Amino acid sequence: MITEQIHQHVLKVPASAWTPAVDADGEIRKGAWVAELTGGILDGWPKGMRLIVRKERPHQRPS
Repeated sequence: MITEQIHQHVLKVPASAWTPAVDADGEIRKGAWVAELTGGILDGWPKGMRLIVRKERPHQRPS
């Protein structure tokens, strides 16, 4: 679940930290990026757990 704390951390991720997302075929997914959140946001999470977040441009609604 995306908590307000996670949401606030995502908003602070610098543009340089976002990496182009790839699809299942290994191709770059146009308009999608991923980043890893680290630090205090993971306090209380199991050791070795990672928090990868994704952002995408809004999709066009079908006509």
